[in-house]
Order: sequence, then structure tokens, then C-alpha cells
Amino acid sequence: MKKKLQILSLALVAPFFTSCARIGPAPKSERQQIEMCLQKARSDLEEVRSDLHSQKMELHILSGKINNQTEAISGLKKEAVEVYQEKIENASLKIETLEKKFLGLEKTQGELARSLQQISFDTYEIRKALSQGKERINELEKLLSSSLKLKTDKT
Repeated sequence: MKKKLQILSLALVAPFFTSCARIGPAPKSERQQIEMCLQKARSDLEEVRSDLHSQKMELHILSGKINNQTEAISGLKKEAVEVYQEKIENASLKIETLEKKFLGLEKTQGELARSLQQISFDTYEIRKALSQGKERINELEKLLSSSLKLKTDKT
């Protein structure tokens, strides 16, 4: 930026030196022309300085806006991270709860399966005992019936 200002200043002042400067004494009209050239050069230089100052101010304003936008974006990122972090933590807790429930259900299922096996075994044993009891009752009935027949035949 400084180099551009130097080049611009040189470009404005160069014509002044080439057109306004002469070797030796100058008549009044030339002196007036030189003073007018000097005044114009000063005016142009002041205008360039003013433009440079305006550009610096605009640059400063834009830099401030960029900083504000950067801070706003940073704040939004932080807020988004916090929101998503909270959602991730909630999801993790729910998953953990579901895993515990699932393990409980697996345990209950295993216990039910063992109970059903025991009930099935017990049912088999009861059926076997009932069958044996029925056979024994049938035998006793046959015995009783045959002993009653014998008694009736003897009498």
C-alpha cells in the first residue's frame, strides 16, 4: 500500500518537475505558473492523502466487520457443538438404558427357558407316575375283582 502511494506521488510530482522547473531566473509569469503548479501538486497530494486516509478507514471498518463475523461464527460453532454434545450424551444414556433392559430381558428369557425345561421334566415325571399309578390301580382292581369273584363263587 505504501509503495502504491509512493508511485502515485511520484507520478503526480514528476510532471511538475519536468514542466515547471527551469534553470536560471524565471520571469514573473513563469514564477506564477510554477506557484500554480506547486499549488496544484500540493492539492493533488492532499487529495491522495485524503483518499489514502479514507481507504485506511474503510479497511479498518471492514476488518472490524470481519472480526465480528468471525466471532459470530465461532459462537455459532460453539453453540452447535454444545447442542450436539448434549444430544450425543442423551443418546448414549438411552442406548445404555436399552442395553441394560436388553440384558435383563436376556436373563429373564434364560430363566424362563430353564423353568419351562423344569416344568416339562416335572410334567413328564408326573405323567409317568400317574401312568404307573393307573396301572397299579388297574392291577388292584383286577385283584379285587378276582378276589370278589372267588368269594362269590365260594359262597
